[in-house]
This record gives sequence, structure tokens and C-alpha cells, in this order.
Amino acid sequence: MTNNNPTTHERPAPGPRPPREIWTGVAEDAQGKEHSTATPTTLVEVAEEKPQLAAQNKKRVIGIDVARGFAVIGMIAVHTMPSSHPDGNATWAWLMFSGKSAPLFAMLAGISLAFMTGGRRPHAGIKGRRSRVSIAVRALVLFTLGAAINTMTDPAPEDILPYYGLLFLFAIPFTTLRIRHLIMCAIAFATLGPVVMFLALKYMGAAYLSNPSFLDFAENPGLAFVTLLLTGTYPALIWMSYICLGMALGRMKLVEKSVQWGILGAGALLIAGSAILSDLLVWWLPTHDILAEATNTADIEEMLLNYSVYGGGMGTLPTDHPLWLAVNGPHLNTPLSEAYGAGFTLVAAGGLSLLAAKAAKLFQPLAVMGTMTLTLYVAHCVALEPLFAQDIVPLNREQALVFQLIVAVLFAAIWKHFFSQGPLEKPVSVISKNVANYFVRGKDADPAAARKDYNPPQFAPELNKV
Repeated sequence: MTNNNPTTHERPAPGPRPPREIWTGVAEDAQGKEHSTATPTTLVEVAEEKPQLAAQNKKRVIGIDVARGFAVIGMIAVHTMPSSHPDGNATWAWLMFSGKSAPLFAMLAGISLAFMTGGRRPHAGIKGRRSRVSIAVRALVLFTLGAAINTMTDPAPEDILPYYGLLFLFAIPFTTLRIRHLIMCAIAFATLGPVVMFLALKYMGAAYLSNPSFLDFAENPGLAFVTLLLTGTYPALIWMSYICLGMALGRMKLVEKSVQWGILGAGALLIAGSAILSDLLVWWLPTHDILAEATNTADIEEMLLNYSVYGGGMGTLPTDHPLWLAVNGPHLNTPLSEAYGAGFTLVAAGGLSLLAAKAAKLFQPLAVMGTMTLTLYVAHCVALEPLFAQDIVPLNREQALVFQLIVAVLFAAIWKHFFSQGPLEKPVSVISKNVANYFVRGKDADPAAARKDYNPPQFAPELNKV
């Protein structure tokens, strides 16, 4: 048989092939002239694109830090300013931050937990176990720090740090869940937790301790634990909803504008939906008549209005009728108040991330404060007692607030200029990592390294000779 194909084929020579020229997006024709059918993308442009993407991602991360700084300012304001004026009207600080800054604080803690456990790709294997041990150590440190503050001083607000310790411990089993499962858990905690709290208060008469200290845990450990778990200002069984919500956000592509807009929109819907539903159940329907009869109160409308404005500042909700769970107010820990707080956290996180991407320098002071929230919060709690004592620091509430904010901004800026982490953030990070490395040793097998070290079998050794 004759070969009619005039083209001759040569068998490739054994040995390594010569390296190919790097494609730059510009081709040459047969005469050696450069041409391109589209706008070429050169290697220089690709190299220049990477720093731009890095800068964009940095702005998005700054947005989360800005939200943390905003939460710290809110907690300082609501703890320093009174809840109402002498005429009985609520102050601007109470209306703006009460029941909002603390949930934002907790939700952002959930985002931090997601970041610590791998972000969009949760850690698994040895690395995952090490991350969980690190979280447990952080939980112990936060609880110890909070109980120590409550033992040594008497801060006016409810200290959130002991609750944080329990929340971090409870969050450990949830670090391996996917986004949709975390959202489902957040909904479950926000709806079922308040019901459990309501039943406990109704049938068990569960009390609570204000700012549990080491002495409280020594004398009455059961009541102190129930306070942190169920009946306190930030009950872990309910506030795990914010932790799970934050962990779900931390698993998302937070660097993308579409995700940030989605978070903002979801938060706005939650705020509007929870407010409308609460008004429908409490005000528009004859529900208040049922509550008036159950509570044996003549002026039920004023009572409901006070709960909706001052919330937990009025004390715990009555337990004489389940319809009290429909009331929406700051720190009432009802399903609708949790939904409203969650909506605010989403609006703050999404909105501030979008704004920080547009004006990072403008929000830089808030972002710097957001990198050392633990330090600033502890300093705020310790400083409240002398600030409220007029014979020690002769400042009124407004002056005390301005003084704290100025000191916080200046201290954060100066410290950040010299150090990467805050005075308390650094030791907490070092301790948690060292303890985790001590108890969880070794490292996971690296698939990339395994491929790199892989030597394929040489079926034809003679072909490897040059």
C-alpha cells in the first residue's frame, strides 16, 4: 500500500522538549508581523491587575473592621449616656444604639470565628482540630477576663465578655457547617431560644445575676451559669443566632459587591418585616386587649410602648401570656426582636463594607478601632466607674462620652502605627495558637506537595537517555 500523503511525519526525538515562548496575547503571522483579533492582554497588564485586586480585597476587609469600630462606638455610647431625659423621652444614644450595637458585636464575632476556621473553605483534619482548640482557649480567656472585670469593678452596663466565653464554646461544633445549615441554625436559635427562655421564666422562676463575677460562680454556680445560658442580658441559647449568622457571612464571598448588596437588602427586609409583624400582632389586632386582661393592667398601651422603646431596660417581659413574645424592643430577646437586631447587623455589615470600598481613607479611624475591639471594650468597662464618679472625674455624661471616643481614636491610631495587633489582641492570639499547637501536633498531608514529590514509573528507561 502506497502512502498518498505527501506530508512526512517525524517521530519526536527523545528527551525534554525545548521551552515554549510565553504567550503575551500578541501573535505573529507568517511574515513575522504582529497582529491580534482582539485587544491584547499583556503580561504587564496581568501583573498590574493583581495589586489592584489585592487593594480591592483590602478595602472589603476594612469594611468589616469599620463595622467592628462602629459597634464599639455604639456600645460606649449606650453604656455612657442615660437611657432617657428627665422628661421621660429616650436619648439619641439609646434610640440609635440600644439593642443594635451588641448584636452587631456578636454577629461580627461570628464572622471572626469563620475567618479563624478557614473562611470560605472550613479547615478540616488536623488544621480543623487545631482551629477548634484555639477557639476553646479564646473562650476561656474571654470568660476569665470578663469575670475578672466584674470582680474588680462594677461596670454600669451588662458586661458581654462572660457571655462571649460561653458563645465561643457553643460555636465550636458549628464551625464545620455550610452556609445554609448555619442560617438554619441561626433561625432555630432565634425562634426556639426565646420560647425556652419564656417557659423557664414562667414555670421555673429563673432569676439572673447582673455581671456574674468569680465570687458569683463560687457561691452560686448554677444561677451564674443559667444567667449566661438563658436569663441574662445576652443569653447564649438565644444569641447563638447572631454567632451562626456571622459564621454564615464569613463563609460567603464578602469581597464581592453583589454579596454585600445582598446582605444589605436582606437586612432591610428583616428590619421591615419584623417591625411590621410586631406592630400587626401587638397594635393592629386586638392583641393588646388580651395582654391587658392577662396582665391585669389598665394602661396596657403605655406599657407596650415602654417595652418597645426601652426593652430590657424595663425588666424582663411578663410571662402571663405567650403573646408577649410578639413584642419587639431592644434586648427583649423575643423572636421578633432577634430578627430586628439581625437585620440591623446585616445592614451595618453590608452598608459599611460598600462605603469602605468607596472611601477607605475616610473610614480608616473606625477601621483601626475595629482591629482592637477587645482592648477598647475592656478599657471602656474599666473606665466607667471613675468616669461616673464626679469627685474623681468632673465630667457629665456627654463630656464623658466625647472623652472616651477621643481617647479611643487616638490610642488606636498611635498603637496601630507601631504594632499590628492591639495590647490585648496580641496575647490572646499568641496564647490560643500556642496552646492549640501544643495539644494538636502534626500537619495534614498537602496534596500539592504529594504531587510534587511523585515520581512516575519509568516504563521505557531508554527513552530517558539524552
